[in-house]
Amino acid sequence: MTTKMTGITGIASLRHESPPLALVLYFIPPKARNYFADIILLWLECRRGLYASEAMPSAIRLAWWRDALRGVGKTGAGGDADVPLVMRLQSHHGRGVLVLAEIADVIAGMIERRLAGESPQVIIQDWHACMGGYATLYEFQPGVNKHDRQHATAALAALDKAMLGAPVSQTDTSHKNNTNNLVQLRLIHWLAANPARLNYPHQQPWLPLHMAWGLCWGRI
Repeated sequence: MTTKMTGITGIASLRHESPPLALVLYFIPPKARNYFADIILLWLECRRGLYASEAMPSAIRLAWWRDALRGVGKTGAGGDADVPLVMRLQSHHGRGVLVLAEIADVIAGMIERRLAGESPQVIIQDWHACMGGYATLYEFQPGVNKHDRQHATAALAALDKAMLGAPVSQTDTSHKNNTNNLVQLRLIHWLAANPARLNYPHQQPWLPLHMAWGLCWGRI
């Protein structure tokens, strides 16, 4: 589960969880960073739960997030509502940019399929689609269209493959030949194309410069 740290922002949490993904968000407007960070953090949390080695532990982890998003967990000190990510997601929900019940229903479906013995690699496609849709729904980025949402889903799918150590094909990362203007999605595709980039900062200390250079010269 998410570490309990009162008052921590989404981008700070993501920097702790995944430095390269946090780095991606420094290339978008500051007012959009925490929203996208929380989307990625929730994607990571439920991805981790889905890939648990056995079905029952997987279902338990996912059920925690399902219940927390539905608001049926414990309240008060130590309750689900006190977990910073949950609190931030509730705030996004309150502003109308997230529908937590819809996300919880997707998680519920993932639990049923996991307990039924379906492969996590198949189930997770629905999770990519769900969170990919929310990765493009933001009040400060107008003009988002169906193509953008498909691109977001593909970006998360490519990232998932890279994190699993599976081969990522050129098709999975074909981000250059599109009209998408959401830089965070292009950068996620770029990270997935070379999984070694996910080792930043320990093995890829120059990654920020590579990102900036690639964006400046139209290579990303």
